[in-house]
Amino acid sequence: MPRGLRLFHRSGQSHFVTFSCYRRQPNFVNAAVYGLFPLCVEEMRRRFDMRVYGYVVMPEHVHLLLSEPEHGTLAEAIHYLKVSFAKRLRSRRQASAQVSVQTTDAKLGHQQQLGRLRFLELIEKS
Repeated sequence: MPRGLRLFHRSGQSHFVTFSCYRRQPNFVNAAVYGLFPLCVEEMRRRFDMRVYGYVVMPEHVHLLLSEPEHGTLAEAIHYLKVSFAKRLRSRRQASAQVSVQTTDAKLGHQQQLGRLRFLELIEKS
């Protein structure tokens, strides 16, 4: 932590929070992904009993203006938001990948399907 930086917890002040996606990758690339974020923000707001004054979602980062949570710390609330969004995004991507694999498998012959299944099993194990 930089010298001279003071943290004010339980001060009753609003906080402007900015965070980036992992490796600044543009995860917010379509309406479906953008639609997940407000759901996660609402869950965080209810769970930690806090106010969300506003937020801006950019392709690779997010800005939030928040009150302090009534339950827990601001760090815990932001952690919950990030984890819940990441889990939802991952499950959505896995579901869409399964659909595309099933569609592709319908077009392949039996031997090609077996080879593809072995390949997918290897990926899941690593």
